[in-house]
Amino acid sequence: MKKIVQSLIAVAIIAIATYLIVYAVHKDDTTTPITLSYQLIQNDIESGICESQITIHNLTNDTLNNDWTLYYCQMSLSPLTMPEEQIHIHQICASYHKVTPTDLYQPIAPHGSQIYTVRHKGNILRTNGAPQGAYIIFDNPSPKGESEEASQPITVPIELITRGDGSEFVRGIHYFPYADGEWMYEQNARFTVSPQGGTEGGQLHLLPTPKEYTFTEGTCHIANAVIDAHRLGENGELFMCREGWRAPEGYSLTITPDTIHILAADVAGEFYARQTIEQLKVKYNGQVPCLTLTDYPDFHHRGFMLDIVRNYTPKEEILRLIDEMALYKMNVLHLHLTDDEAWRLEIPGIPELTEVGSRRGHTLDERECLYPAYGGGWDMNDPNSPANGYLTRQDYIDILRYANTRHICILPEIDMPGHMRAAIKSMEARYYKYIDTDPAKATEYLLTDFNDTSVYTSAQHYPDNVLCIALPSCYTFIQKVVDEVVAMYQEAEAPLYIFHVGGDEVAKNAWTGSPICQAHMQAMGMESTHDLKDEFIAKVLDIVHAHNLQCEGWEEIAMRKGVANPKFANSNVLSHCWNSVPEWRGDEVPYKLANAGYPVMLGCVTNLYLDMSYLNHEDERALHWGGYTDEYSTFDFQPFDLYRSVRRTMKGEPRDIEAYATSDKVQLLPEAKRNIYGMQAQLFAETIRSIEQLEDYIFPKLFGVAERAWNAYPDFGRLNRDGSIKPVEDIVNYQLSIINYN
Repeated sequence: MKKIVQSLIAVAIIAIATYLIVYAVHKDDTTTPITLSYQLIQNDIESGICESQITIHNLTNDTLNNDWTLYYCQMSLSPLTMPEEQIHIHQICASYHKVTPTDLYQPIAPHGSQIYTVRHKGNILRTNGAPQGAYIIFDNPSPKGESEEASQPITVPIELITRGDGSEFVRGIHYFPYADGEWMYEQNARFTVSPQGGTEGGQLHLLPTPKEYTFTEGTCHIANAVIDAHRLGENGELFMCREGWRAPEGYSLTITPDTIHILAADVAGEFYARQTIEQLKVKYNGQVPCLTLTDYPDFHHRGFMLDIVRNYTPKEEILRLIDEMALYKMNVLHLHLTDDEAWRLEIPGIPELTEVGSRRGHTLDERECLYPAYGGGWDMNDPNSPANGYLTRQDYIDILRYANTRHICILPEIDMPGHMRAAIKSMEARYYKYIDTDPAKATEYLLTDFNDTSVYTSAQHYPDNVLCIALPSCYTFIQKVVDEVVAMYQEAEAPLYIFHVGGDEVAKNAWTGSPICQAHMQAMGMESTHDLKDEFIAKVLDIVHAHNLQCEGWEEIAMRKGVANPKFANSNVLSHCWNSVPEWRGDEVPYKLANAGYPVMLGCVTNLYLDMSYLNHEDERALHWGGYTDEYSTFDFQPFDLYRSVRRTMKGEPRDIEAYATSDKVQLLPEAKRNIYGMQAQLFAETIRSIEQLEDYIFPKLFGVAERAWNAYPDFGRLNRDGSIKPVEDIVNYQLSIINYN
């Protein structure tokens, strides 16, 4: 009897579940008329071309006629026209595409499906290369003649179909070792031993590794200890770096059974001493071995760049990140605040920058928001979408104050003259809003030459992301933005030493079709657009220097036609070097610039871009264009010997590091060593979809950045006292066990 009752209950549960499923499907019939299936068939079906299949499933009781337009985002691919195609894919802008029926389109029957074969220029090596953020618009003109934009977009689910073994994602050439089960077993075997409490044979396992320390007799109960702190101030020569110059932020600790003595070079040094005490407290569960310790950083700039543009990171998460950076003695958080896809900082007096530029969604004219990008969907008012959001002026001031108490400087970046599409479109929206009522206001900050016929494509496939730098209003705009950003720091009473102006990836042929730019070049006797860009940089330098700030830009700001541009070598322009791929000889650029007199910031993609994939597997969500960066790559970085930093080629083959390092590479001159200003990691957010994913990208890779920025030489942080190599996995494993990022 009991079994019969149980069977009846099970049948009832199944019936209810079936009803709910049917109800859900029926409900979806009114809200989700179609779904998509996407399957990659083959990469390199022809050289550099991939073939895929898109299946449209009609969920409704009606025939799916040709009265629709489908939109989605798909990165790094350009669609190709297919013979006798029933649907046509058009790349509207960068990752944003639309699909429309052609004259050959065959309507899809109720609850029917149709498969379409499509080809793209490029290859797909990850599942994240599939379409994302799809939605459909139906063309149902009303008697009032309402446009398509008045129609309500409907979200379209996408199912990714794979073979299961990843074979379709492999390119037709030898590539980086694939992370199969055997490969993963070998990697995981490295983490079989975890550091335990105690002195571990003389090892302290702090991060970053202290320069010098010696254990003494006894232990100290931290909770009961008296902390006695003093600062050296101007007499801080006690802390001298290996190269012989004064090391600010240095400190020494003497821990006895009942007292902790701190002697610091300055207030930052005292703060880092207390951070070391905090790490010791956690590591030894409050019972810390007595010791003497002396420590100082090799680099004054120990940074991390966070892109909050491509997909937004809210204020609360930035504050949490600041806490972790402080624990590991990092002192610069570089915020990438603007780019093609969004403008993320409120600027008083130019509300359109955030009213339009901080939102992405369905639009035909970008007067209210920007086009979708990277899968953010169609709803510009969705507060939960990483496509939308910005820091208010007060948010930014709060971040500045919070960071300042932790001795972290927030470095702002306004990327220009390329990567400015969000600003350009926002100012065009402002123009159209005021042109009929207040022409002066409409053109006050205009960044566009409306008669520009230049044809170019940026690195991210944008055809319209470069400022018209011959317009006087362009410099009015830049002056206003810089002034307002500086005012935020002043109100927050927070330090600002550097203003990052980007300067990278200006597409070839920009300005060539602009009547305004061409007329200006002719009037000034300029021979090429390179001269026009140099003039732009010089004017921006004047704006930044007027606030007594150092100007920083990506390496392109200091390079011209493959060599260091002598025009700005003595202008104190900090060059942020990123392109370190050996096969492209990009790793020579930092030393070329340092030798030419430029101060250099090392931000090398091969070791320090945290948005590069850990490994070669189709389920890796990150990018791979600069190679693969795992939790060991950041530890491998050697700032003063860059050619020994990358252990594999772009094809994944082991690199003969000694032969490569002693080849014909440009060497860093001894007198140029002081021009290496510092180093920092970068995290660009094209593939970020959640805060959890952001954290996965940052940790544990950031540990090696903190280590190498504090200890720029590989014998610190990698060697044990006896000269043997300290396993990096021990460092990573231990730090993951104590991190309080939750």
